[in-house]
Amino acid sequence: VFVSGCYDLLHAGHLQFFKDAKSLAYTLFPSSPLSEIPISPTLCVSFASEEVLWHHKGRRPSVPDSHKAEILGGLAVVDEVVVGTDRTPGLDFESWFLKNKPDLLVVTSDDKYGPSKRSLCALCGSRYVVLPKTPPAVLPVTGLCVWLSGPFPSLKLKSSGSWLVGLLAVLYTGPGSHDTPSRADDPRDYSKIEEAGRTCEEAVREEDCEKLGEGMRKSYEAQREEGMEEIPEVEGARAGKYCGGGWGGYVVYLFEDREGRRKGMERGEWIAVEPYCRLGGET
Repeated sequence: VFVSGCYDLLHAGHLQFFKDAKSLAYTLFPSSPLSEIPISPTLCVSFASEEVLWHHKGRRPSVPDSHKAEILGGLAVVDEVVVGTDRTPGLDFESWFLKNKPDLLVVTSDDKYGPSKRSLCALCGSRYVVLPKTPPAVLPVTGLCVWLSGPFPSLKLKSSGSWLVGLLAVLYTGPGSHDTPSRADDPRDYSKIEEAGRTCEEAVREEDCEKLGEGMRKSYEAQREEGMEEIPEVEGARAGKYCGGGWGGYVVYLFEDREGRRKGMERGEWIAVEPYCRLGGET
C-alpha cells in the first residue's frame, strides 16, 4: 500500500489516513480460505524531498528530510519511507513507483494530482483508491496569546480577544520571488523588533487598539528596513504589517471599526480574521 504527501506538520489526521489506507489491503485482497499464509500488508509512505519542494513551491520544509523520514518511520503503522526526488508535479515518487509497482495507491478526496496518479497506476497495474478526507482537529482553546520567542517559545500572556472582534483582516498580495532561507543571516534590528513586540504586549494587556496599531507600525517599519516591499494602503485601516516575520504575500490589517473593515475588504483577496473567544458560554 503506497501513500504520498508533504507531512511537514504531522498530525492525527495523517495517522488515521495511514491506518485506513493500510487496512484496505484486508478488504481488497482478502486471504483465501485455503491459504496458509495470511495477508500481511506493507505501508510505504512517501514525501517530496527538500529540493523537490523548493523546485515546485519555492519554500523549504519545516524539518530536514532525515528528521521527517525518522519520524514517519517510527510510526508503528508505517513499514517503509520513501523520499521522492523526481521533478514531475505530484509524482516526485514516480521512478520508485514504476520500479516497485505497489498493489495500491491511496489518496484523499482533495488530492489535486488525481489524474496523474491514475495514469501512473494504469501503467503499473496498480489500483487507485480514494479515501474521504479526515475532518480537521478542532482545539477548544480560547483567548489571545502573546508568545515569548526563542529556541523554545513559551506562552507569556493569554487574555480574551473579544475587543478585536470585527477589526482584523488578512490581504493576499501575491507570491513573491524572494528566497526566505537565504535571508536567515541578514542583519536585523532586533532592538526595534523587541520594541514592537513589547508595545503589542502592552496593548493586549490593556486591550488598547490604538497601542496595538502603534506596535504593528513599529514592526512594519522594521520589515521595511529589511527590504520588504511596501504594503498597500487601505482606507479605514489603523495599521498593517506582513504576517509573521514577513517576506510573504499575506498582510494583516487592524481596522478602526467594523464598517471600515467592510469597506476595506471590497477590493482584493481578503479574509476576515476573528479571535476565537468564548463569551457567556457561546463561541
